[in-house]
Amino acid sequence: MLRHWFLCLPIVLMGVASAAADDKLTLQDVISRARTQAPTPVVARARTEEVRASLVGARRFATRNPMLEADVGPRWSDGRSTDAQVSLSLPLDLGGRRDKRIAVAEADIQRQQLDASNAERITVASAVLAYYEVLHGDRRLTLAEARVTLAEEAERTAAERKRAGDVAEFEVNLARGEVARARSAVSAARSDQVRARRQLAIVLGLPTLNGLSVAGDLADRSLLDQRAASPARPDLRALEQEVTLAKAEGALASVERVPALDLRIMYNHERDADIVLGGAAITLPLFDHGQGEVARARARARRAEIELATRKAAVATELDTAAETYAAAVEAVNRLEAEAIPVSAANEAAAAASYRAGKTDLGTLLLIRREVLDTRREHLDRLLDAAVAAIELWSARGGGVAH
Repeated sequence: MLRHWFLCLPIVLMGVASAAADDKLTLQDVISRARTQAPTPVVARARTEEVRASLVGARRFATRNPMLEADVGPRWSDGRSTDAQVSLSLPLDLGGRRDKRIAVAEADIQRQQLDASNAERITVASAVLAYYEVLHGDRRLTLAEARVTLAEEAERTAAERKRAGDVAEFEVNLARGEVARARSAVSAARSDQVRARRQLAIVLGLPTLNGLSVAGDLADRSLLDQRAASPARPDLRALEQEVTLAKAEGALASVERVPALDLRIMYNHERDADIVLGGAAITLPLFDHGQGEVARARARARRAEIELATRKAAVATELDTAAETYAAAVEAVNRLEAEAIPVSAANEAAAAASYRAGKTDLGTLLLIRREVLDTRREHLDRLLDAAVAAIELWSARGGGVAH
């Protein structure tokens, strides 16, 4: 029995390790889940399958079914007899109607596929944004908790100095007030953290993130910084495909100028005579020859071409703006990290040591710490701004969606 347990132990450990890995959401996990499980792309792909069903109808041999007619009845003349008449009509689609129907259906399917790819691009960007907001909320909460630790330490130091007769009661009260504000900031940060996690769960289509930890570094934008060539934006390709679809619809509508043909075969039985006749029925497209549908298709194609040109110009501006915004956001982060943060950290350490040594008062210490905390909060906000700018640039380039 023990031998069997040791044989199973590696499998058990692998399962535990896998479960532990699944308990963490990395940036790559968020992107993967957003593409495959998020509600918006899933629904968009379902719409593609719905549109694909139209191809079944487009491939049918004709738009009308053959018609079989039969008449029978008595004849009274010199004698009584029974007459019968049977006719069969077989409609034929001329002018390449079937091929043009298939072309319309296939163009519509491709357009919907591109719409689904664009929905995926937007959803992935939203999920990545929510992911970085969660990381930002975690860092803000950690910073708020650090503020509580520092405030409690200052309160203890103030109490010790009061007992030694170095400071008055109001300085202890000042320290207590700072502790209360720090604890309030923790509660506010925790509320923001819950809100950010809920938003990430909503975008990913998860009921909750409970039991899942969001792993990553707010400053890590390496995945978004990739400059790999990406295919054309799916929203632009969808507009191009809409032009193709409109032209295909116009081609199908123009076929209405071609007469429709029905082949007929009839059998008559009159008295003792059997009569077989063959014939044809041809429609004369004098009044309705698809002119309304052709006009609508042309108007739709013109509208799609205008929208495509406008969108291309907007995308070019979006790319330039996103690149400039990202560069400026990264510069803002670098300046804080290179200049402000080291100086503020040194000032805080010196002020804390000076207060413990009785060389400065609590008000000065709290003022300096407030400046340090403001700098660190600003640093976190600038990191989030840089991540948001990176997401916008990444999405503007196509978001890595390759369909």
